[in-house]
Amino acid sequence: MPPVIEIENLSIGIGDAAITDSVSFAVQPGQIYGIVGESGCGKTITALACMGMLPEPGGQLLAGQIRFKGEDVYSMSAERLRQIRGAEISMIFQEPTSSLNPLLTIQKQLAEVFEFHDFDGDPNQRIDQVLRRVGFSDPERILASYPHQLSGGMLQRVVIALALLLEPALIIADEPTTALDVTVQAQIMELLVELQKEEGCSVLLITHNIGLIAQYADRVGVMYAGHLIEERDVEPFLANPLHPYSKGLMAALPDVDSPRQLNPIPGQVPPVGKYPTGCRFRTRCEKVFSPCDQPVPDFSPEGDARVRCFLYDQQHQSTSAASKGSIQ
Repeated sequence: MPPVIEIENLSIGIGDAAITDSVSFAVQPGQIYGIVGESGCGKTITALACMGMLPEPGGQLLAGQIRFKGEDVYSMSAERLRQIRGAEISMIFQEPTSSLNPLLTIQKQLAEVFEFHDFDGDPNQRIDQVLRRVGFSDPERILASYPHQLSGGMLQRVVIALALLLEPALIIADEPTTALDVTVQAQIMELLVELQKEEGCSVLLITHNIGLIAQYADRVGVMYAGHLIEERDVEPFLANPLHPYSKGLMAALPDVDSPRQLNPIPGQVPPVGKYPTGCRFRTRCEKVFSPCDQPVPDFSPEGDARVRCFLYDQQHQSTSAASKGSIQ
């Protein structure tokens, strides 16, 4: 089956600064695809770009394509974009309290979906059904409430219900558990995965939490400084990450069963517009060697894995062994 959404060589800019550069990946039907990386790496802007929602002011598509069910998102008319947003592609934003209007009841905000999209059925019945499905035993009370009258976990359930109302093919979940405590985080993620399986939709999960990727995603893309630097299925990624940055992320995870000193990645993510030439991770990488100051293509060292690192280029591997450890 063709991908639900396919991103090819995507470069998004704000003004003169390129936020993402040549990002490519695809989300398959029924798949949970996780994008992980530090804050500022381009995860959220990539997710927004999938809905044709570029930052204002100054956001622009510099290069590349996004195809939703084979249709180029950036060739769609404004009317076509309006039709798919919220209906065929839904988004769960990072902070539920800022995603909902504090001046409107939950009922009003859920009902608005049906004012902008065609629905073959009874909207009130669908709202009741979905609220019960996300765990509310008293939807009448929830519908009569304003956002400030509900807890963070309840608000996140409302936002998930909002995303599911029209049975979308793709749900984009941008840090869906950031504002929640650990117990509620687990409940929300279990609910999201359960609903994803029941509804048969795909999920693009944006997070900085590798633990969520490990537990819930099928495939993972690692982003750093606007580049997608590694992509592969989750199990082999966890067993043996390829890119030095991916290895650093895994090494920095705390281990409750065997406490040890944390191993943070040295240095900082370079600011947008001030990326080093060549590999953008090279100023922080312990394995940097002479080719790293050149543009890095994708390599496929095993199966359908992709990694953007000269360590996996046969031509330069011998040079790496001789030069490892000194920044060029």
